[in-house]
Amino acid sequence: MRDLGNRMIIAFAVLLTLLAAYYGRNYAQLIRYGATATAISLELDRRRPGISKDLSATPYRYQAAYTFADESGAVHAGRQTIDRSRYEALQGRAPDAVTIYYSRTNPTVSSLDPGSTRLTAVALALLALFGWGLVIVRVFRS
Repeated sequence: MRDLGNRMIIAFAVLLTLLAAYYGRNYAQLIRYGATATAISLELDRRRPGISKDLSATPYRYQAAYTFADESGAVHAGRQTIDRSRYEALQGRAPDAVTIYYSRTNPTVSSLDPGSTRLTAVALALLALFGWGLVIVRVFRS
């Protein structure tokens, strides 16, 4: 049973590391090759999540789906989980009043708020670091 526990911790550490790298790469692309565009369309969604409603202070999950045109005129779509305050601030706003941040080299990487992308990357990296710390502690205890 202990071997299974070690494998699960390693699997979670690997998964968290990969997710942190993904969000970190996206943030780096937004900063290094960043451009802005106005939204063509914006749809807000508020729904009750499954298990996470028990893990967070809010009973809802807020999402924004948007489309925008890059510098060449090609239209791209994006979706992002947002916090309640951003959701409320965007309600009733015309899409052309909303700024979308995107990467010139990879316009599929876009965000309403690059800061939230950075925060997600940092939080996942810290969780991954904790996971790898557990792996190291278990190795030395063996």
